[in-house]
Amino acid sequence: MREFVDVIWLVTIVVAVTAVARRWSLVTPILLVVVGGIWTFQGVGVLKGSFMTGDAFWGWTGAACVLVGLAILARGLRRAGR
Repeated sequence: MREFVDVIWLVTIVVAVTAVARRWSLVTPILLVVVGGIWTFQGVGVLKGSFMTGDAFWGWTGAACVLVGLAILARGLRRAGR
């Protein structure tokens, strides 16, 4: 009986961790897109008031973050649809 309880407990933990991982697989890329967008706008000089304003490095870094975030988000949504 003890082994059965241990297996049930292990399955419960695995299901909970999987649910959290799925949620984070969608939240993380959305945050990456938002932060990347802010960095892009700061880098091109649209958002003022930061040391990043007008610095091309932040424009390119932000654009890269947006692209990577969108790719990860598309992959996560495709997996969620299965």
